[in-house]
Amino acid sequence: MDVVITAAAAAVLLAVGVAAGVKVYQLWRAGMRERPPLLMHRVLQREGVELAACADEGRLVQTAVAARRCLLCRDRETCVAWLEGESGVPLNHFCPNAELIAQLKAEK
Repeated sequence: MDVVITAAAAAVLLAVGVAAGVKVYQLWRAGMRERPPLLMHRVLQREGVELAACADEGRLVQTAVAARRCLLCRDRETCVAWLEGESGVPLNHFCPNAELIAQLKAEK
């Protein structure tokens, strides 16, 4: 009898966990749709990096990962201020993609 009760409790906990996970995922997706546009393109332009430099497969994967980091970045306000010339903070102090951008800039 204890095995049945334990299995039932585990099934209930699993169902609650899955339902909570689905809800969190739905909220995350809704938040992603409402995000402002990707700033990475503007940063690359300001740094003089052409997106054509990201054409090979390795760089394409790195660029896709960088775009995701840009979308999820918590320093958007600092980035916008930097892009508009209102911030003296160096790019590598706030941008999670600064290292990749420096590599692309050095390769051009």
